[in-house]
This record gives sequence, C-alpha cells and structure tokens, in this order.
Amino acid sequence: MNYKKMAAVLCCVAGPVMAAEPGWYVGIAAGQAESQFRAQDQATLSYQPDARIDNTDTAGKLFAGYVLAPNLAVEAAYVNLGKTTFSGPAAGGVARDKFAAEGIALSLLSKAPLNSQLAVFGKLGVLAARTRYTCIENCASLLDTDRDELYATYGVGAEYALSKNLTLRTEYEWFDGLKYDVRYTGGGGQQFQSDTGLFSLGMQYQF
Repeated sequence: MNYKKMAAVLCCVAGPVMAAEPGWYVGIAAGQAESQFRAQDQATLSYQPDARIDNTDTAGKLFAGYVLAPNLAVEAAYVNLGKTTFSGPAAGGVARDKFAAEGIALSLLSKAPLNSQLAVFGKLGVLAARTRYTCIENCASLLDTDRDELYATYGVGAEYALSKNLTLRTEYEWFDGLKYDVRYTGGGGQQFQSDTGLFSLGMQYQF
C-alpha cells in the first residue's frame, strides 16, 4: 500500500466537517481508471519489448450511502474499473490478452468543509472484487479465469453543494494489488497483479 496516499486520506478524515442532515443518498459517477501491471507480468505472457499496453479505460460506479453524523457517512458502491489490454508480437505469433475488474465497495467517509458549499473528504474501505482474465488471440494453452477476493481501498475527493439535495462530486480512489489468475489447459497457471487508480466525476442526491 502507498503510505503517503494513506496519510493524505487520514489527514482529511481527521478534520472538522460541514454540517449534514442524517439520511440516505444515492449517486452516479464516471471517469477513467488506470492500472499499473508489474514488468515481470509482461514477461510471463511472453510479450516482446515492443508490445502495446492499453492500461487506461472508461470506468464508473453507482453508489448509495447513509449520513450517520454531520462528519461521517457509510457508503456502498458497485465499481467497474474497466480493462487493461496487452497486444503485440509474442511467442507463437500475435497475442492479445485482457484483464478486467469490478466489485462492491463498502467505505467509511468523513468530510471537512472549506466553506458553506465546498467540502473535501477522505474515505477508507474494502472492495469485494471479481477480476477476470480473458485471452483474445493466440489462446491455444490459456483459459479465461475469474478470481474473487477482498482488497483495501482508499481515496480523497471534493464535493460542491448545488442545492440542499444535489451535490457535484469528484474523487480519486486507489485499489492496491488487484490479483488476476491465468490458468493453462495442461494444468497450473500464473498470478498477475496491478495497482489501479480511479478518477471520477459524479452527482449525488440526498433524500
């Protein structure tokens, strides 16, 4: 885990917060996810140095939460983190492989006001993720594989109140060490790992 990012989150969580009425809220957000795979993962897939790696993709989430206190909320979200595609010359010809992730996140969120409409927030939580490996080309010995696991997630963001009920919200979330399994037709397999960041812009409605 990146401890500098964790420290930034904790600083936000520790501050005073803008007053908010207890109650439910829902929202939707969209943006871009970027995944960083380890260099050895490319080598394991037998890619040559000139392989293309498309590691950014459109991503988004649907979320709902409950304001527990003026400074504290609990939030659940369905998160789609998009996909990363490897393509290029490989042993045996041209190859393409896809890694995708989605899941359900549960987080604790705390706010700190900057003025009567603008606030910043920090969040800490857990993601129940399903990661999926899919072979697209040159798949003779590779099997499509899913993996389910829990991961820590944290983030920072800001929100701007457009009205009593409607809020504009932007945030950056980080998902550490998402694991992907690749299985072989003859048995055995390999594990791959990525760190994924999600930047999003969304709208929130409080009932």
